[in-house]
Amino acid sequence: MCLLYVSVATALVGLVELKAKGSGIPEIKCYLNGVWIHRVIAERTLLSKVIGIIFADAGGMIIGKEGPCVHMGAILGAIISQGRFETTGSTKHTTSATGCCGKFDGALNRSNQPNPSPTTGADEDANATLRNDTREYPKLRHGSLAKWLRTDLQKRDFVSIGCACGVASAFGAPVGGVLFMIEEASSFYKQELFFRATFATTLNCVMLFLILTPLNGGDFPVNEYKIGALQAKGVCDFGKITTLGSYNILDIALFAILGVLMGLFAALFNHTNKLLTQWRQKYVTNPSRRMTEALVVAIVTATVCFVCSYSDAWCADIDNLNLGKHASDYLSSFNCAEGQYNEAATLFLQQLDRTVAALVHTEDPDAFSATTLLLYFVIVWGLACWTYGIAIPSGLFIPSIAMGAVGGRLFGLVVSQSLYKHIFDDVNSNHHHVQACALVGGAAFLGGTTRMTVSIVMISLSTIEDYAFLVPIMVGILSAKLTGDAFNEGLYDIHIKLQGITTFLEHEPTCLSRRTKRSLVASDLMVQPVVLQVVESCAVITRILATTRYNGFPVVDDRGLFRGTILRSQLSVMLLERQRSQQTVRDEFLSHSDFLQYYPRFPRVKDLPPGEDIDGCMLDLEHVLNGSALTVTSDTHAHRVYRLFRHLGVRHLPVLTPRGAVWQQGAAHEVVGIITRKDLHTLESEET
Repeated sequence: MCLLYVSVATALVGLVELKAKGSGIPEIKCYLNGVWIHRVIAERTLLSKVIGIIFADAGGMIIGKEGPCVHMGAILGAIISQGRFETTGSTKHTTSATGCCGKFDGALNRSNQPNPSPTTGADEDANATLRNDTREYPKLRHGSLAKWLRTDLQKRDFVSIGCACGVASAFGAPVGGVLFMIEEASSFYKQELFFRATFATTLNCVMLFLILTPLNGGDFPVNEYKIGALQAKGVCDFGKITTLGSYNILDIALFAILGVLMGLFAALFNHTNKLLTQWRQKYVTNPSRRMTEALVVAIVTATVCFVCSYSDAWCADIDNLNLGKHASDYLSSFNCAEGQYNEAATLFLQQLDRTVAALVHTEDPDAFSATTLLLYFVIVWGLACWTYGIAIPSGLFIPSIAMGAVGGRLFGLVVSQSLYKHIFDDVNSNHHHVQACALVGGAAFLGGTTRMTVSIVMISLSTIEDYAFLVPIMVGILSAKLTGDAFNEGLYDIHIKLQGITTFLEHEPTCLSRRTKRSLVASDLMVQPVVLQVVESCAVITRILATTRYNGFPVVDDRGLFRGTILRSQLSVMLLERQRSQQTVRDEFLSHSDFLQYYPRFPRVKDLPPGEDIDGCMLDLEHVLNGSALTVTSDTHAHRVYRLFRHLGVRHLPVLTPRGAVWQQGAAHEVVGIITRKDLHTLESEET
């Protein structure tokens, strides 16, 4: 059956939508950074993701559900904000633009632009299509809610909130979801987004608990007889842990060592997965090969897990152990006599969240032998590394936590049996040390693979009721992150680069860190701008739109002085409206609502009037352009320019110089260049 389930999941990815594979977090992270990836928030992606993760998880693969939950939440956030999907049909416009960065572009600008056609003119088929165009664009009322929502700004915020809700629903941790959004997903942060995300994740968890409480065997929250208690459980639940005990100063040092070890194994995991992904990109390049690889991984996973668990040598008596309050609920008796449990089956043949729960709930150090723990760690480390990236929806959180929990319990077993018993026998040893090490190890390994910190802390604390373990978890995560950073990047950042996404802006520019901040200025980054006149010919505008991929253009007056900027979408709408009205378009004919009614399906180049229909037409851009556009001077420090792009979501930045020798208040400025996200990447490539 597992092969059948996995075949359904991989068929949805390989044949329906390839963007549904993996966790989707790297793609959403790029989207929120200002990089647009085709079909990442499409309806086919959502459908493939939802159904695919159900069948892939049912097939027993070494995957998690939290990454797909984040991706699905992001897509639903985009749908709610826009009232529609990103379409993928040939006759529909996409909801995002390529603009000034070529294939990828920013997402913060207040209007999205479609990918301009690479042709230099409209052919006869395009002209015929335009003349027979009967599409109806949605008309929006002034002051309506839809008018407020239908902007890129709100769309980006709702996608960010969707990511937070995805994490909150996966772990039942609303605060962890908000911190994940701030730390990992969103590149542009504002105070009101924090409140919206907190409100959304709280409501999300309340609804989740209402739904899952009866499904998990509890009473219905409300019925005619009584009001039942809600069970605060997420989709991935490890159970509440109340038996961790205390810790001492020696334990803190051991938790730091454990974090270093988990960071080393996590860095090796990231590097190995990078090599596997590069091999896939070279050889696994068509749907049949992708589906075959997924089925091979499914067969190997099922065979190895069953063979490792089948022997009755792993059976042990339950009565001889001090298991703890809820540990027996997570133990498997596969192929064992009554009153016994199977160590290997408890680890290999259960869902990963139940495996983690068994490791952190079982108090007795002898419940799992060192041989079993080592065998599981090695096998699952290899299978998880092989699985992440194949053509099925898959998450990274739960496999990382499972590997870290096993490694942590193994570390705690060695420490409790050697260090405490033979060296520090006079120290008041914590008999729950293996549980604490399993908890800290799981968080540390996850921090080592993703390089996240505070969000993992809150997710981990949501599984226990003892917030005194905040410090040990933080020590383990920070140690793992610092160790991993010494070798490579987080796995999400690695996959972003492996996908060839060149315009993703890191927190700190590598190219600028090699120089002093004063040695590189805006004039070293800029390129020659494409400039428009305040009153410009329609033919010139059409040619520029067809032959360039810029999202915005500087506008100058007849003296060559800078007046502002205008967007590609505004120019295309003005040209199309001019063709339909057969008159010169001025500000009294087009208002903000006139432009907004096209959002997000702005006209493409092939939809614009053909060359023979626009000869002699002039467009007045005076009252449409943005006269307060963000600009820099030619001697502005490059580090400041980078920060403007990274933290304000700028798509294009005109470079000005004063007309004259010195700056004066109210002095006139000339446009000497323009900087785009692509130019920042070009500089990075040249430096490396």
